[in-house]
Amino acid sequence: GMIGTLQTFGINIFNTHIVKLLMLPRNEWDYAEDMTVGDGVYATMFNPDYFAVYTGMILPVIIILVIIVRNTFWRGFAAVNAVLIIICLIGAKTSSVYIALFCTILVAALVLFTRNRKSTAACLICCAAVIAVATVSILLIPSLSNRLHTAFFGTEVYQASMKDPVIETLNNEISFTYPDGKMIHITYDADDTEDGISVTDENNESIPLVPFDAGEDEDYIISSDSDTDYLALSNEDYELTVFTLVTDEEPFHYIRMLIMGKEYDFTNGVDGTYHYITPGMNEPVRITPPKKYHIFPDAFMSGRGWIWNYSLTMLKKSMVTGIGSNDFIFEFPHDYAHYANDCEFDVKPHSMYLQQWIENGFPAFILLCAFCFLYLKGSVGFLRSPTPGKEEKMIALGLFCGIICYMISGLVNDSMMFISPFFWIFTGIGSGLHRCKKNDRVAD
Repeated sequence: GMIGTLQTFGINIFNTHIVKLLMLPRNEWDYAEDMTVGDGVYATMFNPDYFAVYTGMILPVIIILVIIVRNTFWRGFAAVNAVLIIICLIGAKTSSVYIALFCTILVAALVLFTRNRKSTAACLICCAAVIAVATVSILLIPSLSNRLHTAFFGTEVYQASMKDPVIETLNNEISFTYPDGKMIHITYDADDTEDGISVTDENNESIPLVPFDAGEDEDYIISSDSDTDYLALSNEDYELTVFTLVTDEEPFHYIRMLIMGKEYDFTNGVDGTYHYITPGMNEPVRITPPKKYHIFPDAFMSGRGWIWNYSLTMLKKSMVTGIGSNDFIFEFPHDYAHYANDCEFDVKPHSMYLQQWIENGFPAFILLCAFCFLYLKGSVGFLRSPTPGKEEKMIALGLFCGIICYMISGLVNDSMMFISPFFWIFTGIGSGLHRCKKNDRVAD
């Protein structure tokens, strides 16, 4: 909590020199000054989303401890932790957890205050009023409405960035289809660095290329030496810049293209057909446009819609048996060129339930849902039972709220080792409370 709070106020201890020395091995201490750690509120959990889900789970339990602990010191300690966790939760700025906590409060209210018709009616009226106030607030307060709209649909710039170009490496050309539908075909001859580049449109008409002026952009200034010939040509209408590079030092020559701000490397020097050169791995691969559903907007929930639309195609061949735990990265229908800038690949589908189904199959998915249902059913029965045990019920309520928050957050977040142990610990303790009280009733 303290680390996350400091990060909320812009103080990241992982960027201090002494902490860098602690993180690095002794033989790399000379590189400490050049090492940078990402910003954001993530405490020690690497990712703000993971940390936000953790805080959403742990906060109800800490609040319950503040209520039931009798010792003044430990009650104060729990209260301080609750304040720090709330600050961290605000700093993480993870909309999915805010929504999950809001839904958790409504669910807890319905469980606790719907024991008879009168209380049920009053509870439903209160919940409806809360939802109405929240809705009106979102509509009237621009910052809230913009945040919610951004969470579900992204900004216009982000929506545009999620529109995939369609790239295909064919035997005799590179085919590139822009998000707006226009298409170009590119070929090059490595033996002709003057006129060997050919770019045509969908009507097979030549697209003119002019010498590229890098200006002050040092990232794209073309240099040359005695062993390398460079040529740079561009067309502003197509946001296209083409570099050819022929060198004896590489296993194969390649052509570098800058299209819509992204770099792509292609070669026809492997077997005469065109291949895409993967960044980082530097391996030539053939690209065939992967299949994709269009169920969710691509920008939905910070780009998760894009991942889900591709991930759902994997169920077609592995709906029952799954592809194997942690094999998502190997089976996901990657369009390698989509990752040309950051060299990162999706390793999880960003949904706990979809992850379970894709990796471990439909039976595992059903068992997970059944487990969650049985736990929730037991918790509701325990919390609404007339048996005594106020402290046990308060603890069970905190665990119940934490687990509800985790389950809702799991719709748009993976099951990760940072967080999932707390889910199983909470369900284990909660199940133990349910069973102990049940045995007490039988004994009585």
